[in-house]
Amino acid sequence: EHALLAPGAGSDLNVLREDLPQGSELAQLVGERLAEKWLEAVDDATAQAREFNVDIRFGVLDRQHLQVNERAETLLHDRIVFGVPAMGGAEDGRSFMYRLGLARPGHKSKRFAPNHPQHPKAVALHGIQQAYRDIRGLDISPQLPLHVLRVGGLVLATVPGEPTVMTGHHIEAALASCGETDSRLTPGPPGSVGRDFSTGNLCFESASVALRPRIRVVGYAGDYSSYITTYQEYGRQSYEAASTLLGRNTAKHIEALLVAIADLPAPHPEGGVAVFDTML
Repeated sequence: EHALLAPGAGSDLNVLREDLPQGSELAQLVGERLAEKWLEAVDDATAQAREFNVDIRFGVLDRQHLQVNERAETLLHDRIVFGVPAMGGAEDGRSFMYRLGLARPGHKSKRFAPNHPQHPKAVALHGIQQAYRDIRGLDISPQLPLHVLRVGGLVLATVPGEPTVMTGHHIEAALASCGETDSRLTPGPPGSVGRDFSTGNLCFESASVALRPRIRVVGYAGDYSSYITTYQEYGRQSYEAASTLLGRNTAKHIEALLVAIADLPAPHPEGGVAVFDTML
């Protein structure tokens, strides 16, 4: 009967009526059930695991360096710009601006040239937007954290925002082929990440599918900047794409940074790799 935006605090609105809060009890119920199942899965995995290697690599998205290796497809914009559909809503949640015809998906602006990182985003109520930013103190952090974490045969790539499904697929594919042309990298044991132990670098690609790790992208990690959409999704100017504050190349920029981070030497104790005993 009613649509629920998300099972979380502040997300109990009926998307058909902005003025009609609903679904709080359902959100709490769903959250509790999810937490129970998550704990069951963690307990089950912990009981089965005895020894596994863990390493982590750190990096940042630095807005003072708006390109990765001078690649044009990774050029970002250094200013926050909210698109019209972000303020007006989209297909699944339309505001008064939508009903008045002031906003729509695909709304484009003549303000940005086609080669600008924010094209084709139309800016909505720029003066009001700027005042709102000043009152709330809104701005993007100069640096946003990125991580590549390996736990046994699982690789987690963290991003400081909310990625779309296609963004996740693109990042996973890029990491899966990371280092495949580097002859120094050698595959590890089954279920693990390939590694050249002389450098500590990761190799996510190997001749055998069985040797490839599972790679997953984790959003809302460390900080939050915005939605993260692909170049093509950004061009559609849906709600999520209109909220991609750093521009249409954000996903490609983050993808390139994560690949570079994965190629970094992994920190490990002198004389070997740390082993975590789950029985302790």
